[in-house]
Amino acid sequence: MALLSLDSCMECGRCEDACPATATGKPLSPKAVVIDLRNLMSVSGEDVHRTIHDETLWACTMCQACVQECPVLIGHVDLISDMRRDLIGEGKLSGPAAKALQQIGNQSNPYGRPNSERFAWANGFDVPTVQSNPSFDYLLWVGCAASFDPRAQKVARATVQLLKDAGVNFAVLGKEETCTGDPARRIGDEFLFQQRARTNVETLTRCKVKKIVTPCPHCYNTLKNEYPQFGGQYQVQHHSTLLAELLDAGRLSTGASTGEPITLHDPCYLARVNGEVDATRVVIGAGSNAQYREMPRCGKKTFCCGAGGGRMWFEEAPSQRVSVLRAKEALATGARTLATGCPFCLNMMTDGMAGTKGGENVNVLDIAEVLLSRQTRGYSEE
Repeated sequence: MALLSLDSCMECGRCEDACPATATGKPLSPKAVVIDLRNLMSVSGEDVHRTIHDETLWACTMCQACVQECPVLIGHVDLISDMRRDLIGEGKLSGPAAKALQQIGNQSNPYGRPNSERFAWANGFDVPTVQSNPSFDYLLWVGCAASFDPRAQKVARATVQLLKDAGVNFAVLGKEETCTGDPARRIGDEFLFQQRARTNVETLTRCKVKKIVTPCPHCYNTLKNEYPQFGGQYQVQHHSTLLAELLDAGRLSTGASTGEPITLHDPCYLARVNGEVDATRVVIGAGSNAQYREMPRCGKKTFCCGAGGGRMWFEEAPSQRVSVLRAKEALATGARTLATGCPFCLNMMTDGMAGTKGGENVNVLDIAEVLLSRQTRGYSEE
């Protein structure tokens, strides 16, 4: 099947045109990877890594744009994933990405913080846990970023406040939550991913979890699409979907717009990979806001922020940052607020704006923060 897939390549270059790594001058062309693999299939005993270099494989953000654009349905990302696993098996990863994997293994999160600190974001905020509210309807899966990254912690608190305002019966795992293993699988450490998955499924089963909501598209994708392989069957929603439902039911209000132009960056693993593009727009009131500005590359055709595929944990030259290209697209709309629905996108786009002329005038917010700022009830960080 692999040979047949490679042979079907028409060398049209659509994958290359859509690739954020190619666009920023990194040594990756999805088309070249397919052509090189096809040529190698006819050469017996040739080492693939002598032809396709390690830095080429690590450059991929796994945004799936190449797969989406391919007219003959070649799975470029799956091919790169297989070769990454081979590199991990040979111990050919070093630097911050290798350290992140080590920290997931040792401390259950890629930030290297003690998991005992995972619930510190909720200090003084009265967040229900599975112990204090065992009859919860929704489990709020916070994710590592919103648990440990100071900026993303504000997203966790905003989401909690909105759920409280809407009267949602929810709880969090607190210190029992650990990394889903998504970074490990994307980088290529399949053993570590499966270890995390099995541990988390055991915890979720013990806590009798049926419905999960999370502000992280990567956690969302893993819990929804990959945990069923390990017996984890749940109703999983991104927080945009639940918040949109609460707005539709009248349990939350869209509130009043600031009147300033706003645009939306669609996270790859929410829009392209899982097809969710409407809820995010409902939450920020795009349909009723004359000041909403859509970027040319949006929805399922969104452009990557640069953090996917484990790239969040790799060092990157400023001249090759995907977030800078995306920041320029957002700035071209004239927007004063850039909304997104992913903690990694939030981080990358904040950095992208900081490194782009005029970006200092744009406020980068999660959709939950945008909605909360428009609620009639005030909200202040404690």
